[in-house]
Amino acid sequence: MNTEPKTLNQLVAGDAVIINRRYDQRVRIVERVTAHYIIVAGEKYRRRDGWKPGDQPAYARNYITTGTPEEIADIRTQELRNAQLSIVRSINWDALSTDVLTAILKLVNPEH
Repeated sequence: MNTEPKTLNQLVAGDAVIINRRYDQRVRIVERVTAHYIIVAGEKYRRRDGWKPGDQPAYARNYITTGTPEEIADIRTQELRNAQLSIVRSINWDALSTDVLTAILKLVNPEH
């Protein structure tokens, strides 16, 4: 099995790409490919280098890359973990009953 990632010029609609942002990475699906652009999540990225066009400084611009299936899976796992952490952070712990808190503590710290 070939695990080499595709080049940007080989991408077609439906392929997974990595959006590299200033502080994280996200996996998204290519929506459309034109002669000059790759459209991902409603945004244009240059086909020649993967950078988002515009006059923003380079450190603030997003760009896309391709990845191996393993890299894509790792990033998707991290995205899921980040979403789960966000949900946990938004829980109103004061509103939970003592029984629910006890059950949670048994899950996260069985020795306590």
